Amino acid sequence: MKLVGIVILYNPSKEIFDIYKNLTEQIDSLIYIDNSDVSNKSILSFFNKKENCIYHAMKKNVGLAKALIYGCDMAIKMGYTHAILFDQDTWLAKDSIYLMIKENIKYNASLISPNIYNLYRDQNNNLKLMENAIYEKKVRYVDWTITSGSIIDLNVYNNIGGFDSKLFIGQIDQDYCCKLYKNGYKVLLVGNAFIYQEAGKIIVHNLFYKRINDPNYTRIRYYYIFRNERYLRKKWRNYYKRQKVHLWKYLLIIVLYSKNKFSFLYSCIKGWHDGINM
Repeated sequence: MKLVGIVILYNPSKEIFDIYKNLTEQIDSLIYIDNSDVSNKSILSFFNKKENCIYHAMKKNVGLAKALIYGCDMAIKMGYTHAILFDQDTWLAKDSIYLMIKENIKYNASLISPNIYNLYRDQNNNLKLMENAIYEKKVRYVDWTITSGSIIDLNVYNNIGGFDSKLFIGQIDQDYCCKLYKNGYKVLLVGNAFIYQEAGKIIVHNLFYKRINDPNYTRIRYYYIFRNERYLRKKWRNYYKRQKVHLWKYLLIIVLYSKNKFSFLYSCIKGWHDGINM
């Protein structure tokens, strides 16, 4: 296995330098695809000085899917057989890559994913760790998992047509796992390997003694969630039953906690409508 890390950036904060240090403790080579819509001179200067990094600026926001496609195509041309994919909000726990590769020797999956600990911000904007991981700490095949932190087989990626650029952002992982499933490939979740991820800007609420994690997404993010979900349900039909997003949970969070309920609900409705026409 010849492995490279692919990290997608979008208007990153200075925390990306700490994430770089975190990643290089476990992987030698990294490709950074900068999807920012502004010039990042400090980022460019930093990565150009690193021998183990390739930095490429897209010079505009082409969407996460197209940035991933560009990074994967670059990795394939450079002779890599596998890539581990990262968003800029993902931290890698110690020995996670080693554990994923070790377990996959037995399971032979085409996508290998770690378990996830969500991060959230306190009132002082400090990152805090959720108490429990999302999944059980065991190794098993699953129907789908997130892209960030996952190792993909680049030969399989080529065989099934890669990522769907129409998605722009959101549900890229569901679509890719659906392609794997339809073509007879397997997805492995390694429950004892971990990433720490800040999905959105999570705010924790308490409702009837139950903890509710509000992702605190923007209107645009909700638009793409609903648009892409409608598109994928139409695209994959019965194949998509196992991967589909439960949109009612987002609607409930908007109704309960959003300060601009009608504006956000309009974005969801518009996204759903536009997804019908994709």
